Amino acid sequence: MWRYLITSKHFRWGLALSLLGAIGIAVFGVFRIAAFQYYGLITLPYTTPIDDFSTILFFCGLPVAELLALLQWDRESKANKVQEEVAVEEPVSTSPVAIPVIANLVFVDHEASLMFGDAIAHLPPMKNEHYLCRAMFKHRINEPVDWSLPYEEMTGDMEIQNHEKAKRMVYDTTKSLNDRARKHLGIDSLFAWEGKTIKRTK
Repeated sequence: MWRYLITSKHFRWGLALSLLGAIGIAVFGVFRIAAFQYYGLITLPYTTPIDDFSTILFFCGLPVAELLALLQWDRESKANKVQEEVAVEEPVSTSPVAIPVIANLVFVDHEASLMFGDAIAHLPPMKNEHYLCRAMFKHRINEPVDWSLPYEEMTGDMEIQNHEKAKRMVYDTTKSLNDRARKHLGIDSLFAWEGKTIKRTK
């Protein structure tokens, strides 16, 4: 959690706002000192809107930004937990899947399923496995696809904040899909990693 808070864009914005407030306090503090020298104690009770705004930025910028980052982290954690709980768990067949000699793997997007001959594997609809298949089946078999493309399809996030966490999410999803394809379609390895790219084998 702490690593997420420190590396989030909210932290950078909060730090920038606090720094801006500190600069405002410093600059207009010089003017207040000059006014005090000329007008004396009468200037002490008075502040300008810029003084007040700078003070608010300095003291509230970073805490508020970190609070927003914490709320976003909490939402993402809950979403991942719910996804794990509602993931479709199909009964595992102990008998081998019978596949015709000539069979093409078909991804049916609107049904969130994979069909290989007479065998079918249902995916959790509108979840990571579904989105990853949607991204990968836009490309040819054995065509290297940068891992960030499935990530964008899965999250809708064009800007990757934490590359290690994002890549791990894609890797775990491909592993889950490979397990599902092995159990229900008889395909040993549907997706293969090569460096920073993923290939669809069927």
